Amino acid sequence: MLIGCSKDDAEVIPEDYPLERVVLTKVEVVEGSIYLHWNPIKHFNFNWATLIVHGSRGVKQITLSNETLKSQVFNDNFSTGSVLEYKIELKTEEESTLSNVLTLNTEPITILESYVGFNKLKVNYSKHPLYNNFEHYNYEFGYYKHSEPLSPLGGDFIIDYPIVFGSRFSANTYTHLFRTFYQSGDIDINGEIIKRFPVGVKFGQDFYYDFVFDSTNNRYVALGFNHTEQNSELYLYAFNANDLSLELTKSLISLDGSYHNWQLTFDKHTGKLIIDFPKKSLIIDGSDFSISKTCNCQDYITDVDNTSSYIPTYRNNVLVCRESGGTTHFFNAETKQEIASLASSGGAFRISDDAKYIFLNNNFYELTLNNAQLLMSSDLAEDIINMVLVFNPVNKTSIILSSNHSPYRFNFETKTKEIINELVNAEYIDYNELKNEYIYGEYHQFFDNYSDASFITLWHVDTNEKRKIEVHDDHYSGIYKYVNDKIFYSFGHCLDESWLNY
Repeated sequence: MLIGCSKDDAEVIPEDYPLERVVLTKVEVVEGSIYLHWNPIKHFNFNWATLIVHGSRGVKQITLSNETLKSQVFNDNFSTGSVLEYKIELKTEEESTLSNVLTLNTEPITILESYVGFNKLKVNYSKHPLYNNFEHYNYEFGYYKHSEPLSPLGGDFIIDYPIVFGSRFSANTYTHLFRTFYQSGDIDINGEIIKRFPVGVKFGQDFYYDFVFDSTNNRYVALGFNHTEQNSELYLYAFNANDLSLELTKSLISLDGSYHNWQLTFDKHTGKLIIDFPKKSLIIDGSDFSISKTCNCQDYITDVDNTSSYIPTYRNNVLVCRESGGTTHFFNAETKQEIASLASSGGAFRISDDAKYIFLNNNFYELTLNNAQLLMSSDLAEDIINMVLVFNPVNKTSIILSSNHSPYRFNFETKTKEIINELVNAEYIDYNELKNEYIYGEYHQFFDNYSDASFITLWHVDTNEKRKIEVHDDHYSGIYKYVNDKIFYSFGHCLDESWLNY
């Protein structure tokens, strides 16, 4: 009978002649495409010939013509997988045969990512070994579902890809998907398809209460505490400015119920560290964390029988002793000479790190050698004790945030105030004098595609440039602090300038 051939090639084959089994001899990559070879087929006593290609993500079947079978080669110009298996099936109505199996292994493409500027992710990708099997492919990336068309010849590109800083484990987890445009199938890559991109570094222990930069000793200092069954102790930790390795740790004092409101400050004027407690201020040598001086208001106020209600604050060799609803005294911490005093009605009190500017009684004052001079009134409707106030001594301004007022900036030179509309949702603000930048926080925002998202923004005063970072917010006690050239998160996470470049 005549089966699977033209009249010119007619061959009389007995009906009971066994169905032939194709023998595959070689599969290879030539100039970016795949070529499969086999031995000559002697008898064409079959109805169908099918090439079966197994890839990592499925099976494809292709009908082969007699002409192709006689050529003994097939150009697979559609497959893109890195591991492929080939076999040919010959089939009649009654039976079928399968060839031997040949496997082709090619090297998956390599993807390298790195941040080259603030929220700028650079992606390098290698040339695909099967570059002639497709014209383009699509790179689908990550948490924000970014899509980028790529060339099979390799290259690099930069995309805007926001980071999420903090301890949220899923936010920086993403999936690489590489899909060809005109053919079915995915592109294999070196490494895991699902990957977590680490943002910043983890250092030290699990929690810190505050951070400062000690420019005298060129290192970062953190305030923390250790709890045991017997007691709790307040600790200071010093970290190397370059690699955040721990250089020094020291227990300062045992804590009891009265120590609940700590504030760590670096006094650039004296080169000392300061911790203000409700009953005393500690002045600490940053080199070894020894206590250089302890300031209690009872040692400065001598004309009052009971000084236990006075709260001390130490800044730039000035000790402030304030009594809620009483008098606020300002002393030279060395000589104990009183510089000034102000009657206070209670409420919020703030003092700049250089002890030059004061907020008290809803007013701003300037502290001189022998006086506290009124600069301007805030004209706020009421005094908010828990408001956020930050001084900018470089620009001679102050910013106040509170839930009951619009956010205002006060200018001490022009005696004016202005609403800062971009801070309407801000709950926290601090000033980094070394960088002349603010950091402000907008927490638990609900807008666009975000649900309960939190952000911090770095705001450069001179250029008005802003860098907004999504951050993890645990709803509890975690803080973000911009110190020198790094952002610290309470739970031992740090983001440095390599991530923060404009």
